[in-house]
Amino acid sequence: MASAKDEKKAMGKAEGDQFEFSLEEMGVEDINKRILTEQSSEIKSIEKDLTQINEMFKDMRHIVEEATPQLDAVEEKVSGTKAATEEGTVTLMQTMRAVIMARWKKLLIAAIILALIIVVAIIVAIIVVSNT
Repeated sequence: MASAKDEKKAMGKAEGDQFEFSLEEMGVEDINKRILTEQSSEIKSIEKDLTQINEMFKDMRHIVEEATPQLDAVEEKVSGTKAATEEGTVTLMQTMRAVIMARWKKLLIAAIILALIIVVAIIVAIIVVSNT
């Protein structure tokens, strides 16, 4: 009959999710094979990750290459809009000056007409007073 100690050795002792076996039970070759298998698996995983990263960079480059002409067109339109806005601002300022000058001219003409009416009224009043 197997003792409890022999059963424990045969099953391994549990620590976390892994089983640990003594070097005598597994043998050095088994350990080396297991290490090489794990390393190979990790290398394949890293290789897969690097391939995915490479694909992502290729996709990003493709997206940038496709978007560049559109971004250039937007930049040109923005520059054109800026120039047109500046030109419109200058034109608006010139128009405002012209409107202000036209108002002053109207006021000046109205003042001259009013002055002429007053002068004519004074002359008429003087003639009327001198005739009476």
